[in-house]
Amino acid sequence: MSTPIVQARNLEMTYRNGDVETYALRGVDIEIQKGEMVAVMGPSGCGKTTLLNCLSGIDQATGGEINIEGTNLVDMNDNQKTKYRAENMGFIFQTFNLLPVLTSIENVELPLLVSGTDTKTARNKAQAALEAVGLGEYGHHKPAQLSGGQRQRVTVARSLVNEPYIVWADEPTGALDSETANEVMSLMTNLNKNQGLTILLVTHNREVAELSNRIINMKDGVISSEEIIN
Repeated sequence: MSTPIVQARNLEMTYRNGDVETYALRGVDIEIQKGEMVAVMGPSGCGKTTLLNCLSGIDQATGGEINIEGTNLVDMNDNQKTKYRAENMGFIFQTFNLLPVLTSIENVELPLLVSGTDTKTARNKAQAALEAVGLGEYGHHKPAQLSGGQRQRVTVARSLVNEPYIVWADEPTGALDSETANEVMSLMTNLNKNQGLTILLVTHNREVAELSNRIINMKDGVISSEEIIN
C-alpha cells in the first residue's frame, strides 16, 4: 500500500449559529492508502462523522485541502461533487437508506442509472454485486422482505456496484445485533482483503475497529492518536 487514495491537509469545519461558532474539525491531516481499511473512533461529538462527510464531499469543509485519487474536491461545485461521488465512491449507512418501494436489485442499480449507465449494463452489474454479497437470489425482494443483515448486505452491494475508489461506512453495524454485525463485518473485511477495496469506517465499537488495518482516534475535532492493527 504505497499510493495514498485520500489526502487531506489542515481540514477545518466550523458551524455557525448566529454569533456562536462550533469547531467540529480543527486542522486535521489524514492519508488513506489504496487497499487500506481504516476505522475512525472517538466519543460522540468528536468530529468522526463530520470528517467522513467532508472527505467524501457530502459537506463542504470551511478550510483545508482534500484530494481523492489525485482529484481536488475543494474546487468542485455541488453538481460536480455529486457526479464524482456517484461515479467513484460507495456509501454504507447505519440506517441502510434503501428505497422501500424498490426491489434489492433496483436499489443497487440506482447509482449507476443516476450516473447515466444504460439499463442493461446497470442491471447486470447490480446482479453481480448482489451475488458478491451472497444475495444473488434476493434481487426481487423489497427491503421489508429482508432481515436487517440482508438489508445491510444490499447496502454493501450498492456501495460496490460502481467499482468505487473508496467506500465510506458510517456506523455500518450500529443498527444490527451482534451476530448480524459480525456477518456484515466479515463481508467487508473479505472485500478489503480479497478485492483490495479501500474502506474508511466510523464506529463506536472497538471490536469492529480492530478488524481494520489502522484506527484513528479523534477527540475535540483533532486526531488524538493512531494505532496500527495489522
